[in-house]
Amino acid sequence: MSAAVAQDRTWKECELADHDPDRSIAACSKLLNRPGVRAAAFQNRGLAWAAKGNLDQAASTSAKEFGLTRNVPTVGKTGAKFISVRVRYQQAIADISEAIRIDPVARTFRFHSRAAAYRGLGDIAHAIADFDEAIRLDPVARSFRFHDLGNALRDAGQYDRALATYDTALRLERTKRMDDTARPRAC
Repeated sequence: MSAAVAQDRTWKECELADHDPDRSIAACSKLLNRPGVRAAAFQNRGLAWAAKGNLDQAASTSAKEFGLTRNVPTVGKTGAKFISVRVRYQQAIADISEAIRIDPVARTFRFHSRAAAYRGLGDIAHAIADFDEAIRLDPVARSFRFHDLGNALRDAGQYDRALATYDTALRLERTKRMDDTARPRAC
């Protein structure tokens, strides 16, 4: 077996976080010194630890991934998002806020990720503000952004606005499905 084939097989096993966490952790650990995939290997290993229920190890692993990419404003979103969604909301908010501050380009995923962290903390007002900003910045209306905003609005007791936001998400999803079925298929 060639080295490239072995590396590809190892990478596929690294991506098994939800299905076979132990195999994923072992495979990802082998890839930590491989240029170009190190941060992704840390990320997948963190997801595998989370799938095993070890959130402390997952957060530690994902923090290492985020640390690898901390000085590159466009990278590290999954590490920050993972930390925000899973355990360390305060740290994720601080890290994402710093990335927003130092990057001259407002990036949609940062506002969406920070909103998820705020929601996890129960700070619904800031979550709604960041979800609104993510929607404003995104050049393509995406149903998941509206769905997540709708959840935050529901949490805030803003049921009329939440319902309207869910309706928008549903409309976007239907449009996307119709677009997908209308495309000609290659023979």
